[in-house]
Amino acid sequence: VHATLRPPMRPALPDAFAFQRFLYFESVGGEGTVYGPWSIESSATHDGWIDGFMAYVEVVRRHVADRVAAAIPDREDATTTAALIMGEQSAIPEDLQEAYRVSGLAHLLSISGVHMSLLAAVVFFLVRRGLALVPPVALRIDTKKAAAWAAIAMTTIYLLISGLSVPAVRSYLMIGVVLIAVLLDRTAISMRSIGWAALVLMAIYPDAVVGASFEMSFMAVLALIAVAEHVSLRVTWRSPEGDLLILRAVGVILAGAVVTDIAAGGSTALFAIYHFNRFPTYSMASNLVADPITGMWIMPWGLAAMLAMPFGLDQIPLKLMGYGVGLVNDVARAVAKWPGAQVHVPPMSAAALAVAAFGLMLLCLWRGRFRWAGLALIMGGMAQPWFVAPPDILVDEEAKVVAITDGRGHLALRPGPGDRFIRDVWQERYGRSPLTWPEPGQTALDLRCDADGCILQRHGKRVLLAFFDAALAEDCASTDATVSLSAAHAFCDGPTVADRIDLRRRGAVALWLRPDGVRFRFVADGMGNRQWAPMPKSPQWAGSRDGASSPGDLSDNEKTTDAVGGDAAALPDVPAH
Repeated sequence: VHATLRPPMRPALPDAFAFQRFLYFESVGGEGTVYGPWSIESSATHDGWIDGFMAYVEVVRRHVADRVAAAIPDREDATTTAALIMGEQSAIPEDLQEAYRVSGLAHLLSISGVHMSLLAAVVFFLVRRGLALVPPVALRIDTKKAAAWAAIAMTTIYLLISGLSVPAVRSYLMIGVVLIAVLLDRTAISMRSIGWAALVLMAIYPDAVVGASFEMSFMAVLALIAVAEHVSLRVTWRSPEGDLLILRAVGVILAGAVVTDIAAGGSTALFAIYHFNRFPTYSMASNLVADPITGMWIMPWGLAAMLAMPFGLDQIPLKLMGYGVGLVNDVARAVAKWPGAQVHVPPMSAAALAVAAFGLMLLCLWRGRFRWAGLALIMGGMAQPWFVAPPDILVDEEAKVVAITDGRGHLALRPGPGDRFIRDVWQERYGRSPLTWPEPGQTALDLRCDADGCILQRHGKRVLLAFFDAALAEDCASTDATVSLSAAHAFCDGPTVADRIDLRRRGAVALWLRPDGVRFRFVADGMGNRQWAPMPKSPQWAGSRDGASSPGDLSDNEKTTDAVGGDAAALPDVPAH
């Protein structure tokens, strides 16, 4: 294949999602763009039976996806059905995925506890009740343990087909602990099961601890088990006179569904806010409709389709499953269009997340009245985003995208060329209420611009945004800090300077203007020295220092290099040979 490759991109702004770390643990060393067609030069080789087995599983996954596409003519319903069976979401249209996120139904698209537990429950029930219909078998074996073995086998197959995602592995481990407890005649559902599942998963995927899937799935199950331990909703089907109490039973079932949604949705809302800066307002309403459809229609027909697929009889079950999936798609789209369907939340710090998460665990795990102190910790952690001022200026590492905030989280992006992905990430993080960048000669948002650059003046401080070298000559010496989209250290003697070379070496930068000074924060400042993100170093030809500690402290040699080399000085650091 003919392609252009580059290292994995750094975060779009300080403290944002670390793509480098994610791809490092996925064993991905680079990304790029393919030009023209591709061709196979040689067949893939498998190192051992494990690789061969996983390759075979991938062939089966492709076959399942083809069978789903053949059975369900509607593309949206087919791709969503494939996601529910295989955990493959990439083919789902982006607008439909966004509808699932806004409506609070995104958890249905990933193989997680909902799917795995429903599958195990259906298999357990059918096998146990089916064996009970055969008296010679029911009298000679323990049908409960036989059903547990069958459920373990089916969930193992489902785990392999789903692609071994973190939520699927977590669900499989927890269900495995529950079913093993059944085999050992022990209590099945308890806090110990989630503890063992967490320990095993952290041993296999230690990097998953900082991911949204790990945090949201474990916290949801933790809250559900805590509710099950403290709240007992037992259905009394008959009155003392023997009359059926259907309305009471239905009421208890609905109450259980509401309590479950409140516990799971409330406990995961914290992590949704931290990772995605949004909160779905109507998630309870959408889940009360979509969850029963998933549990009572979609998953049973999905199980029937998987059992019938080896015999070529899966088309009818898949079609019936597709009808239910289409209904859930309609629910997601309808709820996503309701006014105020999602609330944007300013960025939350990791420290605030830790405080609120500790409060959640205290509330779920503690036995005495002291557990209610966890509510104060939760409220304190979740309130933190509204008490922290957003950065005043953002500049991406390619020195192409520039943005100004109004101090309340609204963003104004400078018109012009630039990475669309970067723009979308910034708007997601600081709200979808874009402001207008002032035209040359105008003043808005404390920003005065001309054709060569802009000056932002707030809290008694002035920062120069130099788009061209002419702005450096005019205003560099009269401002408190300078951010230049070109190499500027050799031309600007201002007190603090960050130019294109600093951005290339240290990533995107955020600036805060305060009465006591101008604060710079680069992406590299929060990354540390990691294998997936080495600490930036000065070029070999620029001296022996291990990188500038702050903008503007480059040596004379580096300033000379900037003046002579221009963009050549912005090349990535490479080992000397």
